[in-house]
Amino acid sequence: MKIKLGNLIQLILSLSLGLGLVYWFVNQMTEEEIQATLHSFGEANYFWLFMSLIIGFVSNIIRGQRWRLMLRPVGYNPGFWNTFFSINVMFFANLFIPRLGEVTRCGILAKYEEVPVEKSIGTMVVERVIDLICLLILLGLLLLFEYDKILGLLQDTFNKKPAEADSANFLLKYGLMSAIIIAVIVGVIYIIKKHGLTQLKITIRTRLKGLIEGFTSIRHMKDFGQFIFMTIAMWIGYILMAYLAFFSLSETSHLGFLTGMGCMIFGGFAMVATPGGIGTYPLAVRAILVLYGVNEVIGGALGTMLWVTQTLGVFLSGIISLILLALINPSKK
Repeated sequence: MKIKLGNLIQLILSLSLGLGLVYWFVNQMTEEEIQATLHSFGEANYFWLFMSLIIGFVSNIIRGQRWRLMLRPVGYNPGFWNTFFSINVMFFANLFIPRLGEVTRCGILAKYEEVPVEKSIGTMVVERVIDLICLLILLGLLLLFEYDKILGLLQDTFNKKPAEADSANFLLKYGLMSAIIIAVIVGVIYIIKKHGLTQLKITIRTRLKGLIEGFTSIRHMKDFGQFIFMTIAMWIGYILMAYLAFFSLSETSHLGFLTGMGCMIFGGFAMVATPGGIGTYPLAVRAILVLYGVNEVIGGALGTMLWVTQTLGVFLSGIISLILLALINPSKK
């Protein structure tokens, strides 16, 4: 897959921000704090980090099954393995360029299951909207039970935002918008030149029809109860990924489920800011743990261990999924 200029600029900006935060994070640590962090890594119980990884793996299976439910109303029932592997590849692609994975997984189903991209993208957009609503509901519940702690964190985040993050977000936002506009203009000119204006109208009408069908798929879903159950189970799994990791260190083993929810929510926001959450994810987890009385060094160590575990899991599952996709679909080039 060729990387477009807009994607390349986005990758460079977000990766630079992430690496800059890593440098800042390490540079502010004293020698004693570095030694304490290394000691935490040495004393950690990696069984619980492995269990966290397994829970994430199961959550991906549920996500894949939920997507299959959304595709059935638009006339497609892709295979379990191709859908599941496409989910793994989605997270793998997002390690390098945020949100590239969403398009990649739709391309995989188009290639191996002949699901039109515009229809799968329509269902994917609906899925993301539902997930955003779920995330906001969880944030609301967290604020309800932990108002004082979380409100203080939100105020610090928005009142003391680093200047480099403001600059990077500005360039990322408008650079990406410019790249999309240019790509659309070039695509329209190419279609008109090759097929004429009539074909352009037909193409636009067909794509819009497919997108609308994808958007409205949830209205015609027969297994809506199963869809709700899978959504709840998936989000509980994401919270458990953080919660189980607490047991890997004695200093965090006393923390509760709500703390895990906080780490999942703010860690999720951090994953969007930089490729794979590099630099931002450990800082987000540390900020949450500090609110619950955990030492900053221990909080940073646990956040780093969680990030390394998840990133390694996503990387390996993505590579394996790409290989298996080719093996189980030998007739597809």
